[in-house]
Amino acid sequence: NVVAKRQGGNQGGIMVIIESELLAHRQELIERGILYTRGEGQNEKWVINANHFALYLVNKYHIRVFQKHGNSLKDSYFYLYNGKVYESVKLLTIENLGFQELPEQDKELYSKRVKQDLVDRIVNYGYVDKHLHEMKEESDLIALYNCLYNWKTDQRFEFDPKYWNQQVLNYDLDPSASSPLFKEWLTTTFVDEVGQVDRRKIKFVIELFGYAFYREHPIKAIFFIFGLSNTGKSRLFAILDSLMNNDNISTITIRQ
Repeated sequence: NVVAKRQGGNQGGIMVIIESELLAHRQELIERGILYTRGEGQNEKWVINANHFALYLVNKYHIRVFQKHGNSLKDSYFYLYNGKVYESVKLLTIENLGFQELPEQDKELYSKRVKQDLVDRIVNYGYVDKHLHEMKEESDLIALYNCLYNWKTDQRFEFDPKYWNQQVLNYDLDPSASSPLFKEWLTTTFVDEVGQVDRRKIKFVIELFGYAFYREHPIKAIFFIFGLSNTGKSRLFAILDSLMNNDNISTITIRQ
């Protein structure tokens, strides 16, 4: 929009605000790769530089692209960093990113041709030269809801996309927290033949819980829990399941 410029008075102040907003909007678009250019007849128009725009999206969302074989889109796996962990997304989500990043008044620029060109370049910039199963998570880090925790050094870290991590536990790390109900359950469930608290078994259970947080298998062990009916076996695993989140749990029978 063209605003007539007048000297002095309130109009001058209004003019400054409008021009500053226009410049800010233009700079915001340029950072995304949406450029002002001249077309035929010297008419100015906005165009999308797919190369620049793709690089902007890959850097902002930390897009990672894995391919099974070849370079076909249908054989590609896409991951975005959500601020805590990398999550798997569909191609449609990648396609929509460009549209979402455009200001409302500029969404008409996102043509089918631009979208296809953008996705091709995102695949190029976000490509990881590894198979997905070769990506290694930091074995010493546990992703809790409020931080990354290094269990070896007892240190807490901010979330960072440099760490390849696909799972986050849905509760905070709170070193000062206590669980009197759980402690009571342990002392009433694990008793010896004469009814005394069996500290050895309780220590074993706590170690079992701790081992479940390992990302690797430093101890080659498998655990079997034996006991009569109604002695706490199911409750034990229900508590462990709640700590691990459903996405981290799989169950098979002994026969399998």
